[in-house]
Amino acid sequence: MESSARDFELEADDDFVDPKRLAAVIDRLQASFAGFWAAAQKRGNHLLTGQSRQWGERAA
Repeated sequence: MESSARDFELEADDDFVDPKRLAAVIDRLQASFAGFWAAAQKRGNHLLTGQSRQWGERAA
């Protein structure tokens, strides 16, 4: 995932990037993150390190 983002940053021509499509991809990734974060909270991942439920918000 990181390499795809890096490739995009290096190779994308700003004159030809469709802002709406880019925003849609970002929105999809944020929705995925929210789902992963919710699942981590349900599993109690924050309890493993003695952190509050907001630890992911600070880490993100």
